[in-house]
Amino acid sequence: MRIFPLYLLFIVVFFHVALPIAHHFGKLPKDNNLLEPWFWLHLSNWKIAFGNGILFVGHFWSLAIEEQFYLVWPLVVFIAGRKWLPYVSLTVLVTSFSFGCYFATITTRMNFSMFWLS
Repeated sequence: MRIFPLYLLFIVVFFHVALPIAHHFGKLPKDNNLLEPWFWLHLSNWKIAFGNGILFVGHFWSLAIEEQFYLVWPLVVFIAGRKWLPYVSLTVLVTSFSFGCYFATITTRMNFSMFWLS
């Protein structure tokens, strides 16, 4: 909650002051305005993950993930109940770790092969 007001202020200033000035001087593409709702809804990490990042506000992906966690995890805890929560938590932990290892391996292979091809 400490960073929330500052985040909102930054989003307002960026999209309604800084971006129009940059557009006026031709420094940034005009399609950046279409990404504003994604930041208000804390879904910017999804747009960034699929290659629609925006300069100067891309670092807010971590806040989006945090807000999504605070929205989803209480629902998971409520639905799972006391009996199933340890199993659900362990499944999420193992799945997250597995995906992390898998994507790290793919990225390492891609970087290694690109190194040898160049």
